Amino acid sequence: MGPLRRRWHPKEKNMKNFNTLLLQAIEKMLDKKLSGIFYDKTFPSVIYKKNENGTYQIIREGISYDVPCALGKELKPAQNVWVTIPCGMKNFKDMYISGIRETAAKQSP
Repeated sequence: MGPLRRRWHPKEKNMKNFNTLLLQAIEKMLDKKLSGIFYDKTFPSVIYKKNENGTYQIIREGISYDVPCALGKELKPAQNVWVTIPCGMKNFKDMYISGIRETAAKQSP
């Protein structure tokens, strides 16, 4: 006698459908809850130039922004930095330079 074959049972298909529907319902509930939660967004950028008022010009997705530096350090053009937008992507006017990024050459020993 050859290897035993498992017969397909109609309940298995129903269980797969149930699992799919359950996961979709959970995803929909999470999306609804998370849409009202705001969080900081931090992204890498490069200093383009220093402005006369002490802010720094950066480029984000092709748009120029003047942002203050929260580090208390003098930054140079072409320096790699981290920029933070408080409360997500809605407050571009409140973004600030929150850190200095190390280049690959400086990170290696």
